Amino acid sequence: MRELKLLDLFSGIGGFTLAAERADIKTVAFCEIDKFPQSVLKYRFPEIPIIEDVRNLNKETFKDATGLDYADIICGGSPCQSMSVAGNREGFKGVSGIFYEYARIVRELMPKYVVWENVPGALSSSGGRDFEAVLCSFTGWDGIEFDRWGTCGFFRGRSGFYNVAYRIFDSRHFGVPQRRRRIFLVGSLGDESCAEILFEPQGLRGNPASGEKSRKGSAAFAQGGFGGYYETPVGGTLTKSSGSCSGGSETLIVSENSVNPKKDAPTITAGLSHSYNKQTPLLFENHPQDCRYEKRNLSPTITSHTGTGGNNLPFIVKQHNYGEVSAEDIAPTLNSQSGAGRIPMAVSVRENIINRQDHNGGNGAGALEENSYTLNATGVHAVAAHGQIRRLTPLECERLQGFPDNWTLTPTARDTNRYKACGNAITVNVAEWIFKRLVDIERKKNP
Repeated sequence: MRELKLLDLFSGIGGFTLAAERADIKTVAFCEIDKFPQSVLKYRFPEIPIIEDVRNLNKETFKDATGLDYADIICGGSPCQSMSVAGNREGFKGVSGIFYEYARIVRELMPKYVVWENVPGALSSSGGRDFEAVLCSFTGWDGIEFDRWGTCGFFRGRSGFYNVAYRIFDSRHFGVPQRRRRIFLVGSLGDESCAEILFEPQGLRGNPASGEKSRKGSAAFAQGGFGGYYETPVGGTLTKSSGSCSGGSETLIVSENSVNPKKDAPTITAGLSHSYNKQTPLLFENHPQDCRYEKRNLSPTITSHTGTGGNNLPFIVKQHNYGEVSAEDIAPTLNSQSGAGRIPMAVSVRENIINRQDHNGGNGAGALEENSYTLNATGVHAVAAHGQIRRLTPLECERLQGFPDNWTLTPTARDTNRYKACGNAITVNVAEWIFKRLVDIERKKNP
């Protein structure tokens, strides 16, 4: 199989390209307009040309930059600010409307594959019409009938357009301790490879991989309309042709965390010790009345008095392979290997409750034990342990997104730039999983 070539749009700090490298895919050009992400790309990938403005990218400018007439894959996470539930929800009427430039470039270059990433809010933005526009841009249909979009689905395109599969993934199921749910959409030209990439075979026929238990609460998808799959609480009627995707007769069963656990560091949970040789945090509750300590699986309620004295602060210690425990005076550094014997004994504190007065409340849940809150471009979360609290460092934010240490530490970098860039980035581990499956399928088709 010849080497696949990638055009990376809205490149940011190169998360898609780093994932592509790990899957033996070659990036031939970036497209990024912001100066700091550009500086990271130039520092880490000096040989790859950068086209600054997506609005100026077409077949001619692409060939001028790369010497190529084609790209096998076009990927990118178009700006999500006006589709995020944390934003003003203008949808494609706002900055997120730059997606149409992405769709235009796809139509001009017609790659084999399209990979698009965005926030889950894209499914409900403008009452779901924005995501309908995304699907129609790739499939060639004038409209798609829907009530609401499920967490994943599959749609056949018109002749000469793309078949499309999409699915919501959470980064915490891919070896990083961060809650980060994102839509990943894959389009394939001329075949249904997109569904094979995003939906694992063990999810299609209910045969879990060795060592895995069947998962409850999976979403069933029954065929409907003109070749789409939509979310239903029950499976579709089985027929003699069931199991043939090409016939549009298959019921798909998927789960956002159904990736191969043997290849990824496990998510930090209170039950890790049962299967990971007692490498799990031990949580103790302080009783202010009589100074007792009680071992618990869950943290007691965090109140405004927590940490102000009187033994009212829960504490966590680390349990090692042979049962001994230890504790530190400050919160340890978070890393992407958490859960595999190097578990950070800390609580993640959400950035929008930092420095708020007690009477103002926490604007929702303010602390997590198992994962970091979703990184964003406007704030910095904190880490707390044993009465000590500090903000996440840029290094930790890189690790929470699956980047190598100090990836954004260029000669001119400032912490504010690094925080924002990490918040806008994709989680490398998720894109790597997708690209490796794409390459496997290409090798089967073109050995």
